This record gives sequence, C-alpha cells and structure tokens, in this order.
Amino acid sequence: MDFFGIIGETFARSGFANLSWQQGVMLLISFVLLYCAIVKGFEPLLLLPIAFGMMLANLPDTGIMHDATEAATLAVRNASAALAADPSNPELVTALAKAQSDLASVHWYDSGVLKIIHRGVKSSIFPCLIFMGVGAMTDFGPLLANPVSLLLGAAAQMGIYVAFIFANAITVGGEHLFTAAQAAAIGIIGGADGPTAIFVTNKLAPELLSAIAVAAYSYMALIPLIQPPIMKALTTKKERVIKMGQLRKVSKAEKVIFPIIVSCVVIMLIPDTAALIGMLMLGNLFREAGCVERLSDTAQNALCNIVTIMLGTTVGATADGQTFLSLQTIGIVVMGLAAFCFSTAGGVLLGKLLCVITGGKINPLIGSAGVSAVPMAARVSQVEGRKYNPTNFLLMHAMGPNVAGVIGSAVAAGFLLLMFCAGVGNVVSVLLTNLCGFSFPIYIGSMLVAVVVRNVIDHFKIMEFPAQEISTMGNMFLAIFLSMALSGLKLWQLVDLALPMIAALAAEVLLMVVFSLLVVFPVMGRDYDAAMITAGFIGFGMGATSNAMANMQAVSRRYGPSPSAYFVIPMVGGLFNDFFNAAIIAFCIGLLA
Repeated sequence: MDFFGIIGETFARSGFANLSWQQGVMLLISFVLLYCAIVKGFEPLLLLPIAFGMMLANLPDTGIMHDATEAATLAVRNASAALAADPSNPELVTALAKAQSDLASVHWYDSGVLKIIHRGVKSSIFPCLIFMGVGAMTDFGPLLANPVSLLLGAAAQMGIYVAFIFANAITVGGEHLFTAAQAAAIGIIGGADGPTAIFVTNKLAPELLSAIAVAAYSYMALIPLIQPPIMKALTTKKERVIKMGQLRKVSKAEKVIFPIIVSCVVIMLIPDTAALIGMLMLGNLFREAGCVERLSDTAQNALCNIVTIMLGTTVGATADGQTFLSLQTIGIVVMGLAAFCFSTAGGVLLGKLLCVITGGKINPLIGSAGVSAVPMAARVSQVEGRKYNPTNFLLMHAMGPNVAGVIGSAVAAGFLLLMFCAGVGNVVSVLLTNLCGFSFPIYIGSMLVAVVVRNVIDHFKIMEFPAQEISTMGNMFLAIFLSMALSGLKLWQLVDLALPMIAALAAEVLLMVVFSLLVVFPVMGRDYDAAMITAGFIGFGMGATSNAMANMQAVSRRYGPSPSAYFVIPMVGGLFNDFFNAAIIAFCIGLLA
C-alpha cells in the first residue's frame, strides 16, 4: 500500500471521518461554554466541567458514555424482532442466542467510564451530596435576620409555573409535545436549582434527564449573563442605588435550631423532599453546630468539589449530539430559559413592591437572588448594586432570598396557591361587603376563590392540584388559628356559664344524633356513601366544615373512601353552610345595630 493509501485508511478509521453534523454543532457549543467559563469567568467551577464533558461525549467513537447493558438489551430486542418476522431463519436463531448470551454476561463495568459515574446522577446521589455541601457553605443568618426574604424566595419561583403552563400547552401536529409530568420537570428549571431539577426529573420524567440537567446547570452557570438585563429593565436607577441597613445579629441558638425545624416542617408537608431538604439542612447543621468542624470542612470543600467535578462532567456528557438535537430538547432549552427569566422577574417585581411598602428600605435588586442558585445569584445582585452605588453591600441581604429560594422551590406550589386564594379572596370579600351593605368575613371570599381555582385547574388540566400538601397546611393553619383564638380565653370568667353550656352541648349532641339516624341517613340512601355524608352532617351540626371533614376522615381511614361524599360535603360546607351562616349572622348583627 502506498503512502497516500495508508494516510487515507488511517483517516477513514479516525474520528474525523465519523464526525456527524450533530456532534459538530455540540462541539461548537462546548467551545463557546469553555470560552464563557475560562475567559468570561461565568461560574467556571460549574461551567468548565459541563463544557468539557459535552466536548468529550461528542468526540466520535470514544465510547465514553457507552451503556453496555442498554446496548446488549437493544441487541436482544432487535434480534427477537427479526426472528419474529422470519422464524425459520437459522442465522437469526443463532443471532438471538448470541445476543442473549452477551446480555447475560455483560457487567456494569463494561460501560464507558463517564456512564458509570453518571449513575450517581440517575440515582440522585450526587444532587443530595451537592445539597449537603451547599448547606455546609450557606449561612442562613440573613434569612433569619430578615424573614421577608422568604417572600422574595417564593416570588422567584414564578418561572416554575409559567414554564409548566407553557410546556403543557405546546402542541405539534395536534399532539402535546410534553406530557404533564414532563412539563412539571421542565418547569423546575425555573427554580435555578440543578440538584432539585435532577431529583424531580428522575421521579417524573427520567427520559428527559439529560436535556433538563444540561439546561438547568448551564443556565445556573450563565446567571451573570442572563439576569442583569432583566434586573436593569425592571428597576429604576433610584431603586438600584438604595442602600439597605445593617442586619441584626442572629444568635447561634437560632442558627442551630433552624435546620432542625425546617427539616421537620418541610418534610412533613412534602415527604418527597426528604432527601434534598434533609441533606441541605444536615450540611447546615454541620456548619452551625460547632462540634463537627472536620465534617463541615469536608462537606464544604473536598466532598463538594469531588461531586461537582463528577456531576458537572457527566451532566455535560449526556448532551450527545446524536440524540440531544431534537425538537423536544430544543423546546426544553427554550422553556428552561423562559422559566429562568420569569423567576428572575418575579423576584425583582416583588422586591419593587416591598420597596414601596417599606418606604424605600429594600433594594429590588436582591429579589433576583430569590432563584435557588446559591451563591451565584446573590453575587450578581451584589455586583449590579455596586455598579450604581459603589458603597452598596447587598451580598448578605441577597443571601436571604437566595437561600429562601432553595427551600421555596420545594414548597412553592401549595403555598402560593393558598396565598393567591387568600389575597384575591380578601378583595372579593370587600367587594361583597360594599355591594350588599353588611360585612362579609375575609374567609368567605377566600373560599369562593379557592373553589374557582380548584375547578379551573381540574377542568383545563393546567397542573396536578397539590391536594395533599394543601390539606396538610390547612390543618396547620387551623391549629394555629385555634391556638391563637383560645389563647385569650379566661376560663375563670366562664365558671357561671359552665352548667348551661354543658347542658346546651349535651342537647345539641343528642339532637344531631337522633336527627342524623332518623332523617339524614335514610334520606341519603342507607348505604356507605350515606353513612359518610351523615358523618359530615354531624360535623356541620357540631361546628363547621372543618369538623365535618375531620369526621369523614376518621371514617374513611377505617372503612375506605367515598368520592361522592367528599364531593358533596365540601361543596355544601364551603358554598352554603359556612357562607350562609356568615351571611345570616352578619345580617342579623346589622339589623340589631
């Protein structure tokens, strides 16, 4: 063979000859990201391993992300399909037997090295360890010193819901591009929280893990590029130069108790967040306890750095051009960017509102730090604030909403829905009062708005209604209300009324039991649904809708659910019982007055 023949054969065997256009595009993207990390300094600790992993994965024939088990399984599936089409072909029988033998003998370590490491991403081990490191590096003091930061952290989750709605609405050829579960996973990108995005995606849409993980971490790293234009567009120069006051000193006891309380409350509200919130708060407890300095140092430095290298590199390596450049992936990238922008805007806009409410004591720029990217978003707020006022120091103020965003992304759905119903409900109650001429309690409007919100969400399938979370928070708020109401009760002042009250209560109980057995239960049909409705009716007679639901829950836990009863009782209680009771009482008071 002549010299040129050898050169030609060598070239044909090389990656240059096998480079596809998709891989070429992804290589160019990786070079751009490397430039942003090395030259521009856009979060290089995160962006550099992502970009380099993307580059390695798109170099042809490396096998660095080869999944031996998946390849062997695919070979068996293809051989089985071929044999089913031509059962009499002995070669296909032999091929199927060989494929099955290869599948039986394959081992996990036969896969590419980055594919093996990537198992830490798919199993959510890396996100949890990253959260431990973030917790160990984070000072929650600014959040405790300025609790209003929680509101900024909640507002900065707006992008989650905006992205979910849009992703759920996108159709191509009359078909939805994403399922509801996939749309929810995409929406999490708006929280700017890579570990949470991976964790949620593993549960809801594992098939989209690579695209969502790349989008989430890339946007986190590009925060210095994405957020400043939005911050500048939504604020005035007068607002950007505001200098915030010194935060109060937070005691060590507060800092130690905080991670314990947050872990208990948040995990009890949303048990699925136990792994992420638990690791975050464990890392913070290492930091604040003062008796495990070695563990705190390891979590902050060695462990976090090692996991960041493996997580960043393998996340980038999932961006294989052969599968990554698809319509669905492009939609994820676009929706992720939109979610990120809306989250930033939500935090800044609430910051503007709080600035007005506090008389100019809050700089709206710290609202952008409500996204969960710790501490990148807080540093951007600091940098932008210093541009307009060199004496400004917003970093510690911005850390409050920054760490609140980490927590907020886990509990935002149910909480924000409740706050929306309560806020709009207040306006509705005022309008009803002005319209009718007598006072309506605030909760009447909130109930009406809540009914509308629930039914609109269910009818149009906008999202999965967080019923369990809202039920849990409702019980908590009811307990708080009753505790506050009864805290002012002076029992000694009621001694003279004790006997009449006991007699009235006994008579009420007897009347409700007799009426329920003789009237309600027979009229409702004498079946299980009738028994459940009767239990709810007794709750109405002995108090309010909350008592009715408590009675029904006690029965359903023992004997099973009753969908029709759970539909009828809340509707009767919310729309008729509580509403008309309040209206009648308010009307009678108005007449007497």
